[in-house]
Amino acid sequence: PGLLAVVRTNDEAFRLELIELDGSTIRRRVTVRETQSGSIANPSLLSLGDSFVLAWERWESNRPRVEVAEISRGFEVLTCSRISDGSGFERRPKLVIHGTAPSILWIRRAGLGMTKELSIRPLAEPDATSVLVSAQNGSLDGVDALAHAGALWIAWHTDHRPRAERDLTRWIDVRGFVYGNLFSPPGQSIDRKWDVLGEDQGLEFPILLPWPNGGLSLIARSSHRARRFDLSSSGWLERDPVDSEGWGCRPRRVALAGG
Repeated sequence: PGLLAVVRTNDEAFRLELIELDGSTIRRRVTVRETQSGSIANPSLLSLGDSFVLAWERWESNRPRVEVAEISRGFEVLTCSRISDGSGFERRPKLVIHGTAPSILWIRRAGLGMTKELSIRPLAEPDATSVLVSAQNGSLDGVDALAHAGALWIAWHTDHRPRAERDLTRWIDVRGFVYGNLFSPPGQSIDRKWDVLGEDQGLEFPILLPWPNGGLSLIARSSHRARRFDLSSSGWLERDPVDSEGWGCRPRRVALAGG
């Protein structure tokens, strides 16, 4: 059976459902969250041994909050709560398994400032201090995360340049996370040509891909194509282009399916 987290809308009402599929047939469904004002967006679903966890952002009074719910295997909503006191703008939740327990990543913007913070903390410890993965004065989005080869790998894009400048183009950053500590991958960072000229610039919306031998790849889109990089001891090495090269050939998104 497959699982879907679906957001439905009718006029100003929003409903978040967890649906179990058997082929094209709906076997079971449960309403996890419903609101008559504001909106619900960006759900993230994780399957645990005896339950499911679902996180999403809920907009209320033009302010987004991240909420999370636990659903039993019998499709009963067990808990539903916010992940924090809601003092900032919280967006883009992503649930991941790190070690043996689930963790949650999310982006927060405090007040009306431009600084965005990407943080992570154990899901089952609401009072635990979150670890700051990155803080950028500008764009910070497109987060992907993958537990692989003993570490949690986190990737995102930003328009922040080294000298605290902002750019029109976005570039990828990656960190590893082990036992509460962050580290940078070895060698060169992903191809950041800050002042490159020409039609093909930038990298955004990273997708992390694990290999059975412990290797790690990253696929992201540039201005006009999708590009692949493999992590080695000397840094990120670019492989052959994923798709066609040339003006206007970039995909809207890149997704991976594992076998």
